[in-house]
This record gives sequence, C-alpha cells and structure tokens, in this order.
Amino acid sequence: MFWYGITGLVVPPDGATVIYNWTVEDTTGHVYTRREERSIPKVIDEKIPPGIFVYTATVELPLIGNSSHGYALVIAHPAFQAFQVYIDGVLIGSVGDMERGQSNIWNGIFYFPIDKKFLRGDALSLKIKGYALYIHGFDIEPFIAPIDIARKYVFINRLITDRIYNWAIGASLTVGLSLIGLILLSRGVSNKKYPYFALASMFAAIFYMDYTVIESLPVSYLTYKKIIMISAMMATYFIHNGVLAVVYGKEEKPKSSYFISYLIVGAAIIDIFLGSNMVTFRKIYTHVDLLIPVVFIYDALVLFNKYSQKEDSVREMGILLTGMIANSFFVIIDIYQLMKELYMSSYTVLISTYGLMIFILAMNFALIYDYISVYRRAQSQEKTVKELKDISRRDTLTGAYNRGYISEILSAVHGDVCFLMLDIDHFKRINDTYGHVTGDKVLKHVVSIITMQIRSGDVVIRYGGEEFLIILFDAEMGIGRAVAERIRKAVEKSIIIASGQQIKVTISVGVCCGYIKEDISEEQVWGYIHKADEYLYIAKESGRNKVVAGECPAT
Repeated sequence: MFWYGITGLVVPPDGATVIYNWTVEDTTGHVYTRREERSIPKVIDEKIPPGIFVYTATVELPLIGNSSHGYALVIAHPAFQAFQVYIDGVLIGSVGDMERGQSNIWNGIFYFPIDKKFLRGDALSLKIKGYALYIHGFDIEPFIAPIDIARKYVFINRLITDRIYNWAIGASLTVGLSLIGLILLSRGVSNKKYPYFALASMFAAIFYMDYTVIESLPVSYLTYKKIIMISAMMATYFIHNGVLAVVYGKEEKPKSSYFISYLIVGAAIIDIFLGSNMVTFRKIYTHVDLLIPVVFIYDALVLFNKYSQKEDSVREMGILLTGMIANSFFVIIDIYQLMKELYMSSYTVLISTYGLMIFILAMNFALIYDYISVYRRAQSQEKTVKELKDISRRDTLTGAYNRGYISEILSAVHGDVCFLMLDIDHFKRINDTYGHVTGDKVLKHVVSIITMQIRSGDVVIRYGGEEFLIILFDAEMGIGRAVAERIRKAVEKSIIIASGQQIKVTISVGVCCGYIKEDISEEQVWGYIHKADEYLYIAKESGRNKVVAGECPAT
C-alpha cells in the first residue's frame, strides 16, 4: 500500500500532456520508435556502448489545460547520468555532466518553463539528449503541464525525494554522532552494540547520498556507485553485528551469524573488485543485494526469539524488532523492483531507504532507552556502593564517622579550618553508676546535640571511647570557639532520662584553628589534631565543662 501511495504521487498529474511516443537513436546510430503506455527505461546491454542517446517526440498543440501563466516541461527520475532538453532545436536546459556522465540525477525532478513562442504553431518538437552508462529513458513519463500544476507536482515530489533523503542523511549522521557521544559518556557501561550501530548510521548516511541529486561528482560514476553499494553492505554488516551484540552480549553467538558476517564482507569485496563498467556492475550489485533482505530477515528472527523470552531488555528488543521488520519489508520490495527492471524492463520506484530510515530511528530510540536503563542501574549500584561504604565509615552506635575516616578526608582539609576535640566529663563514672546501656544512650545524645549545632558540611568523628573530633571547614578562631561554646552549653542544659532518673552531662572541648595550605603533609594535619587534644587536656585539668582554644602551629 505504501509503495502504491508513493508511485501514485510520482505519476504525471491530471491536466498534463504526457509524452509516451519517442523516436530513439542509440549510440550505434540505430533508430527505433518506442510506442508504449509507460516510458519504461531500457537496460543497456554489452552490444550497445554507453554514451549519448537521443530521444525525440512531437507534441501536438494546443496543450491540455488552459494556462495564462504558461507551461513547463517536467522530467522526473530520468534514467540518464546527464541530459539536455531542446524545443524546436533550441536548448532550454541542461542537467549534469554531458561529457563524462559524472552525475547522479536519477532520483531528481527537473522543471523547464517553456517560452510562449514555442506554443504558437500546430506542434512543438521536443528532443532530449541523454548521457547513459547502463540504462536510458525515463522512470516517469515526461509531461508538459500548466505552470501552477507543474510547480505543485515538483514541490510535492521533491519533498518525498530530495528533501526527505537530505533529512535522512542528516538524521543518520546525527544518530551516529549521538551514539558516539553515548560511548564517550558511558565510561565503560556500554558494549559493542553502540560502536556497531554508530558505524551503521554513518555508512547509511553515505548510502542515502545515492538518492540525492549531485550534478557534478568528483569521481567517475562507476566509482561513486561502488562506494554507495559498499556503504550499503557495510551498513548491513554493522547492523547485523549490532543486533548480535544486543541479543547475545558476551555470550557465544551461533555459527550461522558468523557465516552471514563473512558473506556480507565477501559481498562488499565483490562490489569493490568486480564490474569494470556500469552495465556489468549493475547486474552484479542487483544480485549481490539479495543478501541484504536475507540478513535483515535473519536478524529479525533473532530479535523475535529474544523478544519472546520476555527478559529485562524486552522493550529495547521490541523497538529494534519493529524497525527491522519494516526495514526487511521495504528492502524486499526494492529487490523485487530491481529484478523486474533488469529482466523485464519494468517500471521502478525504489523505497528501501524509507525502511532503513525507520530502522535507524528505531535503533536510536532503542539505544537511548538502553543507555538510560543502564545508566540508571549504574547510578543505583553506585549509590548502593556509596551507601555501603558510608555505613562502613560510620560508628554503628552514634552514627558519627569512625576514626579511620580521618585518613580519607585529610586531602580535603585546607584553608581556614578548626579542629574541636570534645570529651564527655566523668564518662567512666556514668558507666559504673548507671551501666553501659545508659552510657551508650549518653554517647548518642551528645552526638545528636553536636550534629544540630554544626553545618552539614562539617564532620563529626568518634575519636575514642567518649572522645569526639569535630572538623569545621572555612572557620576561623572566633567561629570555632563560638561553636564549641554553643555545643558545651547545649549539652550542659540537656537532661537524659535513664532508668527513671535524670542525668546531667557536661563536656570539655579543646579548639585549635589555623590556615592550612593545600600542599601540607598529612603529618602536619595530624599535628593540628594533636594540638586540639592538648587544649582538651588543659580544659579537663582546669576543672572540666569548659572550652580552651588556641592557634594551631603555623604551616
């Protein structure tokens, strides 16, 4: 239905004078008349050398339709590498390289306004000189129509040919580059499917160039066509291996998949070395291309088998499978059309690029979905590892960091820093009087007060049994002393209920503040901590329940 829809758009419109009957002079000088309902391209054989073919026709006047704006000749999908248009012996337009045929115009639609002086007689003489390398004629019958009808026809058909294929080239390159971006962002999370599909997109972009109009090629048409067909094979190769990477991952792949990969590479080699002219090469690639739908059907079956197992990647498989089925369908239609044209000189409109576009888009969506899923899993695992690591750093009783954490953060300790060494006064007496359960309760109570009095970026470490180290970042002496006093007063005012009794607790704090350079050694930082411990000792020796602060040694 899609194929008939496309062909319905490209056939000559109503209100047009369609030119069916042509007198043809081939490169040998042989002249014959083609009287057909459809002007189907004729395949050149080895008996007729490539070169200039001359098509002439007489168009009776007046033309169909009444146009005050004039008329235009439209030539769509010419089966030439280049051509010139003459009316009554006057050249009115030329397309492509008429000397060497280094042009790719077969999928183009060309529009030539007709001067009103040619429309005054009973008929006009139309001549088209076309440079042909392997087929000659027209895929769509040339026609003359009122300018408004001709312009509308050209606009619609360029939309579904030139523009959509230019978009396809851009989309394929974008997909390829986005996949390369995912490879760079994945940091080892991705596997081979990302580079496989990225390369497939890049080669698909080259293949799409065959469907665009290029009036001057930098290489011979044969070389250009070989590049196109090799790109088609390489895109197929990387799609095949990308599908295998999706389905099997690191598992052993079936031997048949390797065999198919070798066949694709062999087909690409055939395209490179066989076919010394376009007539021969066209026969070769038309048959070699039969491998492409076989590969896509194989890949679709592999995807379907995996999809039916309903595993974690079922959504990714479903998206790829949908694209692969569409791709296979369009490619099969194209191969059938090419075979008909080669052996039956049948009318041809190629649509496989639409299928490849669908697969490329499906592939992009599937891989982006896969990347997001893998990234989320990696983030979840990273979060779990971080949480487990954080738990291992924490004191299980109080929730403060354990002493081993000091070594981990020493490298981050620089700038204005205060070290507060805090000790619970007479803690042994509390344990002896009320028991260790109450002692544990006191420890947790003191840590909860400390946590409420400091910022989230500051650190509380259980340094010893009832001794805690507090590190205040970006804090000078005034802040360090004030925070220590705030903690001391909060603990002093608090009451702990244990075994039906009210227990009051006090603390002593030693404060050491100073500026720490970034290149300071760990030993020097430990010197600051020990200095805070010395100030704590002074606080306890001078009566407890007090803060003693001093400068840290200069670094």
